[in-house]
Amino acid sequence: MAERDDILADLRGVFRDELDDQVGNLERASLVLAREGADAEARAAAVAEVFRAVHSLKGAARAVGYEPLERFLHAVETRLGSARRSEAPDLPAVSADTEVTLGALRACAASLGEGVAPDDAALAGARRALQAPRAAAVTMTPTAAPPTAPVAPAMPSAATAAPETLRVSSARLAGLFAAAEDLASLVARHGDASRNLDSLEQRLLEVRNDLRRAQQQVRAQESGGADEAARALDRGVVTLQTIVGWVADRRGREDLSWRSLAAAAGDLLTRSRDLRVVPMATLSPLLERAALDAAAGLGRRVEFVMEADLPELDRRVLDGLREPLMHLVRNAVDHGIEGPEARAAAGKAPVGRVRIAAAVAGRDVRVVVEDDGRGIDPDAVLAAARARGMDAGVGRTPQDALAVIFEPGFSTRAEVTAISGRGVGLDVVRMRVAQMHGRVEVESERGRGARFTLTVPLDLSVMRGVVVRVRDARAVIVSTVVAGLRRVAASELRTLEGHLYLEHDGALLPLADLDETLGFAPATATARPDGARAPCVILAVGERRVAFRVDALLEEREVVVKPLNARVRRSAFVSGAAVFGDGEVVIVLDAADLTRIARPAASGDPGARPRAARRRVLVVDDSVTTRQLERTILESAGYHVTVAADGQAAWDLLAADERFDAVVSDVEMPRLDGFQLLSRVRSTARLAGLPVLLVTALAQPADQQRALDLGASAYVVKSRFDQDELLETLEQLL
Repeated sequence: MAERDDILADLRGVFRDELDDQVGNLERASLVLAREGADAEARAAAVAEVFRAVHSLKGAARAVGYEPLERFLHAVETRLGSARRSEAPDLPAVSADTEVTLGALRACAASLGEGVAPDDAALAGARRALQAPRAAAVTMTPTAAPPTAPVAPAMPSAATAAPETLRVSSARLAGLFAAAEDLASLVARHGDASRNLDSLEQRLLEVRNDLRRAQQQVRAQESGGADEAARALDRGVVTLQTIVGWVADRRGREDLSWRSLAAAAGDLLTRSRDLRVVPMATLSPLLERAALDAAAGLGRRVEFVMEADLPELDRRVLDGLREPLMHLVRNAVDHGIEGPEARAAAGKAPVGRVRIAAAVAGRDVRVVVEDDGRGIDPDAVLAAARARGMDAGVGRTPQDALAVIFEPGFSTRAEVTAISGRGVGLDVVRMRVAQMHGRVEVESERGRGARFTLTVPLDLSVMRGVVVRVRDARAVIVSTVVAGLRRVAASELRTLEGHLYLEHDGALLPLADLDETLGFAPATATARPDGARAPCVILAVGERRVAFRVDALLEEREVVVKPLNARVRRSAFVSGAAVFGDGEVVIVLDAADLTRIARPAASGDPGARPRAARRRVLVVDDSVTTRQLERTILESAGYHVTVAADGQAAWDLLAADERFDAVVSDVEMPRLDGFQLLSRVRSTARLAGLPVLLVTALAQPADQQRALDLGASAYVVKSRFDQDELLETLEQLL
């Protein structure tokens, strides 16, 4: 029985992969059915492909015991059968049925991905939707722009069938890849050890030469004792020469062995990576559907173009790019592409254009999303930022305005729509790309369109990194986010409001000290010789750039990046670790957090720094009623209060160098809960001493102990909440 269960579990794992593949086939066929310019032959092929995919999945679902899914697919197959046999099928009806099928299958794929069987009730609802009146179906035809040439879905024929394939579970594939990475790391360490033999041989040669000089000096003496010393030196020189020969021979053999091992390990790692490589073009149906859906909802016409010569990417990179690209495509249609009348008035074609291209540049891939819409209006961006209370000074440049669009909570929409207005979108793009050690750049020309460039590593495990020295430690910064390396003289620095800035490419960048940002105690000032230059590394995340002073710029090298173990507390500025050949574990810095946490170094004139008139408190709670209650209590007591709807919003404020004297936070919140927020605060050097008061409904002793272990300053249970207790506790903390 146990063996049968294991076989069924393996089969269901294979079915999950097949379901993903067939959903992709259905999405491509669906787009052909919805595309206005597709010819009859392409549409007939798409109908046949839909039928084949449904038929194959029906049999597979029966084999693995998913009976509700089998019944649903049988109903779909029955409805599609007449269309497949007809010479003039009802394409809008087929398209509507395909959309219903896709929705149900995507839900099934999501459930299976979480280890849960398909939902019987949801599948029954999908069967009822199939039987709904045909007139209720809405197609995308009126808004879809005709492409330059009909494009049929990828459907291999017998003549062009792919070579035989074998399905392997993603878990086993990930294990193989991890083992190959570990082997490559060990080989790198072995190479460093082999190179240490070079140093040993050199030292032995130096000792031998010293002995020979001593031998000559002893022979020049004429005492009887000198003869005995000379013989001893002769024996020492012979012995040392033997050791030198042995080391040289061993070094040669080690070098040959290491080269062979490195070549084999490199080949294994390359072949393992190839197993995870996926064509970027697989995202095309998903992104085109996003563009067409957005255009349909807005009454616009849009042509989506994804260049044909797209690279293949590691699946983890492709998965990481999916959400940012979806946001950018929807954003291009919603905020960029004008309506037909506005485009005609501007002398443009009535059909807008959204284009995606990608190319490999060294160890990175650059993905460009551009549109031919209205572009980004810097004045409108700054006005919207001011209206939302964001830092948007009058003197900011157009490039500064482009940086504002990536800030959390920013939107130029006054009202919430189905697509935008919630203040999420481009901040998610920046966050997701930063998590992959990448960066986002934006260019815009008013009336001509906008262009977003995403630069991310080709591989998230083996990357090029700049190694810097911070005090007595080494750290790695992934090269993708490094915008420049400089050695800066004091004359190149500027002082604004008591803080230091660096002129770079025509802009003033905040100049921070990396050691203090990472939590080292302030260094004792040491005088530099006249004209001495401090090494600096310039990081770029989104449109934000920060220059960091370091103790030394050591080298650029390939590193195997290992994620932090789940038992290791997540530091606010560390994204992983790498093991160097000498055995040292080196942290890999998180550029996104660094640029948000860092603040410009002081110029040495404390009198120039502004001081707050009132104590500032940050109130964090996902309940608007609780936020307003606590805000009223604290403001009545004379505090200046800022509110945040969850832990992530609070962290964004704290990381953006907002100054607070205390934090009053709930625990159970979406995105980032109170415990996670507290952990980040305590692991960030400049925030470590910030008082954090947790006010929560969690009354269990275990929860209170966890809060204290994480470093909570106080813990108040909401069921025993008292206004006076809150104020008294806060006053004691301050």
